[in-house]
Amino acid sequence: MKEILIVLSLFFLSSIMAAGGNLDSILIVLDKTIKERHLYVLDREKRIEILMNKINQSTTDENRFKLYGNLFNEYKKIQLTSALEVANKRINIAKKLKNKDFENEAMLNLAEIMVGLGMNHEVHMLLSDFKISSISKTQKIYYFHICHSLNILNEKNALTEERKSYYNKLIFQYKDSLLDNVSPLEPSYILIKSGKQLMEGKAKEVITSISEVIGAKETNERTLAHAAFLLSEAYNSLGDDFLQKKFLAISAIADLHSGTKEYISLGKLGHLLFKTGDISRAYEYTKCSMEDAIQCNARHRALEFYEMLPIIISSYDTKMNSEKENLSKALLLALVLFCILIVALIYIYLQLKKLSKARELIHQINQDLNSTNNDLKKLNNKLSEANIIKEEYIGFVFNLCIQYIDNIENYRININKKLRTGKVAEALKVTDSGNLAVDELNDFFANFDLVFLNIFPNFIFQFNGLLKKDEQIIIKKEGTLTPELRVFALIRLGIVDSDKIAKFLHYSVQTVYNYKLKIRSKLLISKEEFNLTIHEIGN
Repeated sequence: MKEILIVLSLFFLSSIMAAGGNLDSILIVLDKTIKERHLYVLDREKRIEILMNKINQSTTDENRFKLYGNLFNEYKKIQLTSALEVANKRINIAKKLKNKDFENEAMLNLAEIMVGLGMNHEVHMLLSDFKISSISKTQKIYYFHICHSLNILNEKNALTEERKSYYNKLIFQYKDSLLDNVSPLEPSYILIKSGKQLMEGKAKEVITSISEVIGAKETNERTLAHAAFLLSEAYNSLGDDFLQKKFLAISAIADLHSGTKEYISLGKLGHLLFKTGDISRAYEYTKCSMEDAIQCNARHRALEFYEMLPIIISSYDTKMNSEKENLSKALLLALVLFCILIVALIYIYLQLKKLSKARELIHQINQDLNSTNNDLKKLNNKLSEANIIKEEYIGFVFNLCIQYIDNIENYRININKKLRTGKVAEALKVTDSGNLAVDELNDFFANFDLVFLNIFPNFIFQFNGLLKKDEQIIIKKEGTLTPELRVFALIRLGIVDSDKIAKFLHYSVQTVYNYKLKIRSKLLISKEEFNLTIHEIGN
């Protein structure tokens, strides 16, 4: 596991160094990291699995308490609800052992997760029971860190400037409290101090201090992410949009490499890119941030990204406008081709009329026979060309019908043969069977699936992403849809009325309702979110 972490860290640092100061190159690295972020989360999940096995094999409560602490640190960056459960287990073990130091640590774990879940009032009540003088120095730092985070959220949610100012003062005070307790040799000391300097408007001093943290060999990815974010804030204060974006991108890459789902840099970068017209990346970054925040159940982060919804809406509108424009062009082309066909048919008709008149004049004007023959040759050439065009268009229509006609003829011959040979029972058996309709319907479904998946090749994968892991829809044959997927494929195409869906698929209305109800019971998200998301699948 350590070797994997080292390899990932080296890859990350080498990627950033290769990108240099070129923002476009760093964004390319970020795009690749977003696509591969599941690999880094998988690494964290493997660590969680190992810890769970150790906990199950542990023989003492003291050891289990410490292992649950490691498990808590893993969970709090990818799933706050699970981290909350682990914190409660630590509290129960601490109470069982009657170890006040353990209990304080576990209660602080609980408070930290409550902040992430937006339970501000509960956190305030929980922290009010702590006596600062009776806890260890490490716990005191932890306590001040939670208070600091709580007041940052309170400041963001404050409705008046007076309350914002009040919470800002508390944030400043808790930064001082942290600086009084954290060793100046720790990287976190520089980060806290830099945060305070930003509040004081000392952006240039922040740049100098943070550069030391980023350049240090012992800097891990989480520290690097924090340091790069502070640098982006400093450059924002100085009005340097380019460097702000650059360090937000570096911070986002570090966040994703650490396997966390609770972060802010990527979403903020998406907001900045939206302002500068990079709609495509803005949409992808905001979508990624929103998905991870929801999976992590980090409510305060999700609320921050909800404020960026104009990015998603604008990106969607841009895409829809582009599709409408392409559709308009296709319709215009079809109209032009149709007009050409009409003109060609009129031309053929007129030419046929001329030919008829020419034949009548042959007997009347013998003296102009040579001239007339030349005219007829030219006219025949034109007619040949016109006939080729006519055959092309008529043949195209005939090809659509010929297979079905052949099927009906074969069916007729088969029935006729049975009737002629006295096999009336077999004929009745064949006509009683619905196999022909079933086969035609199956062919229709196969063609529908093929065309739909050609337009939306990622539909099945993205649809499964909305379902619980143990409720994924498994496709038996590649390139096909299941009956319930066809219902939602039609909804994706804009057909939402159950009656129309039932008629289109030859289902009963009750069957369509049952498929919808079955899928909704498997969802990871709410019904309302699903109704919105289904229309964006494949974007």
